[in-house]
Amino acid sequence: MKNKKPYIIIVAVIICLIWFQSFLPPDLSSEESSWLTEKIINPVMRFFGLNNPGEGVVRKMAHAFEFAVLGFFSCRLLGFKSMALCFVVAFLDETIQIFTGRGPMIQDVWIDLSGALIGTLIGFVAKRSEK
Repeated sequence: MKNKKPYIIIVAVIICLIWFQSFLPPDLSSEESSWLTEKIINPVMRFFGLNNPGEGVVRKMAHAFEFAVLGFFSCRLLGFKSMALCFVVAFLDETIQIFTGRGPMIQDVWIDLSGALIGTLIGFVAKRSEK
C-alpha cells in the first residue's frame, strides 16, 4: 500500500468517535441508545419477524460493530498488530467512563476485542485479495 494517509485519518476519526461516546454522561448515552433502538433497530427486527432486543443488547452490538470497523481499517495499516491498537483504545474507552459516571466493564473490553478481531480478519482477507 503506497498511500496510508487516508487510513490514518479514518482510524483517527473512528478512535475519536469511540472516545467521544465514552465522554457522554449516562443519561445522554442512554437516551441515544434508546433512540437508536426505537427508531432503527426495533423496526428492522420487526420487519424480519424477530423479537426486539433490549437496549443492553443494542449497546453491546454497538461496541462490537464500532471496533470491527476500527479493526478493519487499522488492519490496513498495521496488519494483525492492529489488535494491540484496538486493545489500547478499548482499555482507554472503559477508563474514560470512570470519569463520566458510567460503569466501566471488563466485559465491554472483551466485546470490543471480539469485534476488532472480526474486523481485523476481514481486513486481512481484503488486503490479501488485493495482491
